[in-house]
Amino acid sequence: MLGLYLGSGAAGAASSLITLLLWIYYAAQILLFGAEFTQVYANTYGTRVEPQEHAVKIRIIDKVETAGNRFSNRNSKKKIGNPVA
Repeated sequence: MLGLYLGSGAAGAASSLITLLLWIYYAAQILLFGAEFTQVYANTYGTRVEPQEHAVKIRIIDKVETAGNRFSNRNSKKKIGNPVA
């Protein structure tokens, strides 16, 4: 029945595309939920991931640069003039 509805003319092609995109969206949501559930379940009831003896620890540094602090060093060294009395 769905095949008859989706196969009727230009509206059928558009609805087929929409149906395909919805199928992909819901399949991705189910996959990601399953991955999240598996991670929580493994951390709660299973074994955690632990590094081996010869593993090297690294440090991750996040640096966020915005327009405000990018130009602040240059502007702080400039003197704009004498204030009006």
